[in-house]
Amino acid sequence: MPAVSPARLKKDVAQLGDLFTSPDEFGAALGRVLDFYADRTLRPGQSGQPPPLIPAYNVPRPVLRQIETELAQQAAIHPEEALRLADKLWASQELECKLLAIRTLENTPIIFGEEIHARVQAWAQPSEPAELLAGLFSSAVKTRPQAILALVEGWLAIPEAPFQAMGLLALQTLAETGNDDLLPALFRLLGGLVSRTNADTKMKLPELTRMLGRRNPRETAFFLRQNFIITEQAQIGWLIRQTLPAFPVDVQAELRQFMRENR
Repeated sequence: MPAVSPARLKKDVAQLGDLFTSPDEFGAALGRVLDFYADRTLRPGQSGQPPPLIPAYNVPRPVLRQIETELAQQAAIHPEEALRLADKLWASQELECKLLAIRTLENTPIIFGEEIHARVQAWAQPSEPAELLAGLFSSAVKTRPQAILALVEGWLAIPEAPFQAMGLLALQTLAETGNDDLLPALFRLLGGLVSRTNADTKMKLPELTRMLGRRNPRETAFFLRQNFIITEQAQIGWLIRQTLPAFPVDVQAELRQFMRENR
C-alpha cells in the first residue's frame, strides 16, 4: 500500500465526484482508487478484528472517509442519481463498495425515504456481514423508523436463527439510535422474544436490554418487573441478573428488592 498523500487523495476523490451521475464510470474509477490504496500486506484477522466475510480492499479508514464526504455532498445535490449509484455500489462484491452504498443512502435527502426503505428491505439478508446490516438499519432509522419496525417484526416471526439474529441486530440499532416514540414497540417485541426465544437468540437478549436500560432505565425496569409476573419467571430473572449493571444504582436496588419479594 502506498503512503496516503493528502494532495493525491484529494485529487482522486474529486475525480470520483465528477463521475457521480455516471454509475458505471464511477464504479470503474472507484475500483481503481481502492485498488491503488489497498493494503496487500494485511492478512484476514491480522489487525485483531475478525476477518471480513466478503472480499475487501483493506484501504485505510481516512481514504474511505474522504470518499464518503464527497458522496455525501453529491447525494444532497443529485438524490436520484445517488440512489442509482447506491444500487451500483451494492451490486459490487467488495466490502468497501457496499459500505459506500450504505453511506450514499444515508446522505440521500429524507424525502426519498420510500426509495431508501425499499433498498434496505431488499439488501438486508441474513447472509450479509453484521457490519453492513447495522449500517443499513441505521439508514432506515433515520428515514422511516416505523417501516423498519414492521420489517423487524416479520424477521422475528421467522423461526430460523439467522432471521432472528438479524431482527435482534435491527432492534439494537433502533434502541441505540431511534427516538423515544419507538420504545413501546421495542418493549413489545422484546417481550415476545423472551417468551419464545431459542437458545442462540436468548444469549443476545441481555445486550438489547442493557441498551434499553441505559436509554430509559425506569421504563426498562418496569418492563422487566411486569414480565417477571406475567411470563416465565426463570427467564426474566436470568435477564434481570444479566442486565443489572446497566441501570443506575437506585434502579438496581429496586430490582433486587423486587426479586427478593417475588421469589
